[in-house]
Amino acid sequence: MSRVEQLLEASRQLRPDERLTLAEALWELVTADDDAGELQLSTEQRAELDQRWERFQAHPESAVNWADGLAKLAVLRSKR
Repeated sequence: MSRVEQLLEASRQLRPDERLTLAEALWELVTADDDAGELQLSTEQRAELDQRWERFQAHPESAVNWADGLAKLAVLRSKR
């Protein structure tokens, strides 16, 4: 079993909130080490972001701020 597979297996023992914290910490490590700019968006990813930006520009009232979005997720999780 590879080191990555071992880490993934160990992460299955974590609570969902702990997994999220781990994912955020890993993402911070990856992006902090990207001095060379190796993390590039694909054409499809760029197109999706552009499309979402255009939708937001056309209908800014449809956006949900971060705090409200997190609150809604918390409610959904509590109903599980």
